Amino acid sequence: MSKDTSASAIAFVPAPTPLLVGPNNAPSTTVDELAARLDALMEVKDQEIADLQEKIRTLQANSEDLIDWLITNGSKSMDRLRLRHVLDCGQARLAKLANLPVVTPPRSAGDLSRVWRAHLSDCADNDMRLVKARSLVRNTGDAETRPIRRSNASIHRLPQRYSDCASWSHREGLLGSHFTPAR
Repeated sequence: MSKDTSASAIAFVPAPTPLLVGPNNAPSTTVDELAARLDALMEVKDQEIADLQEKIRTLQANSEDLIDWLITNGSKSMDRLRLRHVLDCGQARLAKLANLPVVTPPRSAGDLSRVWRAHLSDCADNDMRLVKARSLVRNTGDAETRPIRRSNASIHRLPQRYSDCASWSHREGLLGSHFTPAR
């Protein structure tokens, strides 16, 4: 019997990869376009993660102060809660007046406040935040922002981070003379 040698001579060659095609067999997006889309999506996701992390920090701070107040009935804890609420409301108002873009419809002042802070988050310090906040408010031309623009105390407070508020709330009293907590 003769031996069949044709089987050993067959080489397996992978099938060619098909071209990326879209509808109607038109060429699809290039790799560079896909990479750009992926980068943009990653930026959005990174911002969402940063927003959620800030939301968690805020909820933790509020929870700690609320628990402290419930246990001790301490006025400092309640003052910090009130201060954060006033700051949220002020920042939310400015975000709305400045027509800052939002990804999802806000459900609370805290949501809009986070939008305001996100727009100022790239600033290295409070002085830069103040400059950017003034430009956002200046561009509104709204009568409601006029008192804020004229009040150095207000315009200095509203761009600040929560962590900076604790120091001036105790140093100057809760928002200086602009806010007196109810007792």
